[in-house]
Amino acid sequence: MPNGEKEKPLASWQASEYTHSEKSGAWYIGLFALSGLLIVWSIFTKNYLFTLIVPMGAVVIYMLSQRKSEMINIVITPDGVKINDRLYSYDEDLAKFWIIYKPHGEVKTLNFDQRGIRPNLVIQLEDQNPLKIREILLKYLAEDVTREEGGIDRLARTLGL
Repeated sequence: MPNGEKEKPLASWQASEYTHSEKSGAWYIGLFALSGLLIVWSIFTKNYLFTLIVPMGAVVIYMLSQRKSEMINIVITPDGVKINDRLYSYDEDLAKFWIIYKPHGEVKTLNFDQRGIRPNLVIQLEDQNPLKIREILLKYLAEDVTREEGGIDRLARTLGL
């Protein structure tokens, strides 16, 4: 920052790292029952590699389901988007953005395409006005109006992952 001046935040909020939903006992029974069926099917079809992958996947899903979402600090500045202590620069890190908003609290996320071979950045908008955030970001980044919620994201949300 020039002359030690502090960047003026254009918007800031705290958000969950991701949407976490509590799972019932039935959810876990379903996870392990499906895993068991897939293991039986993979043995029946002699797909032994899949027989090893299914229980590993079930364990990973179980472990992730136990993890609680942490709160993160988001600040939009003229230089970029700061998540906790990491600044994602408009010029070097971020390529474009899009907002997924479905009323009734179903989905409300701010998404960024990162430059290079890096995954999309997904930020929960919480109580932020999506139109205000969009208006701010349009000054710095192109909006990708063709993007929608991905199939994997929709499936994960539906399954409560």
